[in-house]
Amino acid sequence: MSKADMPKKPDWFDNKISIGNVISWLTVFASLVYMVAFVRADINTLNAFRDETKLEIRVFREQRAIDRDALLRMEGDIKVIRQIVEQQARATRP
Repeated sequence: MSKADMPKKPDWFDNKISIGNVISWLTVFASLVYMVAFVRADINTLNAFRDETKLEIRVFREQRAIDRDALLRMEGDIKVIRQIVEQQARATRP
């Protein structure tokens, strides 16, 4: 293979470390670190929201059970009151 057939190195690539290269790599690295930190913060926020939502759901379920028990007691009280009223109504009829 002759030198003419070899791929030619781009003119803009000089294989030297310059201040421009260092600044570019630092910018890329800083952006990557910022992006990872930002995504990490979002994940932590979502995890906190998930935990808070699970707690609220648990509280709502407990409150629903308490409300159900109260409604059952009210139904029982209403039945007793209805029986008392019906007995009084029968007693007052001639």
